[in-house]
Amino acid sequence: MAKELNEIYNSYKDKIKFIGIIEGYVENQKELDEYLKNSKILFEQIDNTKSQGKPEILNYNMYCSPAKILIGRSGKVIHSSCGGGNSYELIQKLDSIKN
Repeated sequence: MAKELNEIYNSYKDKIKFIGIIEGYVENQKELDEYLKNSKILFEQIDNTKSQGKPEILNYNMYCSPAKILIGRSGKVIHSSCGGGNSYELIQKLDSIKN
């Protein structure tokens, strides 16, 4: 999954801003830091993990991983898809907006 996302990122990084959101439960900051180190994702990641005493920051009702969401300049969602290995429509949309 990281390989696929990094390939898309490398193809469009000069034209489009990429941000990842990390989900799930982590025991502590050390566990999160280790996860980030091993994930090999090349673009910025936002911590939305939760742990004991630390709630999620964002609650946006996403139930798949990875969720791929494109937000246009107007702030509206212009594409969303779910899961790895299904990037054809995402790439088509990226091609249509990159200029």
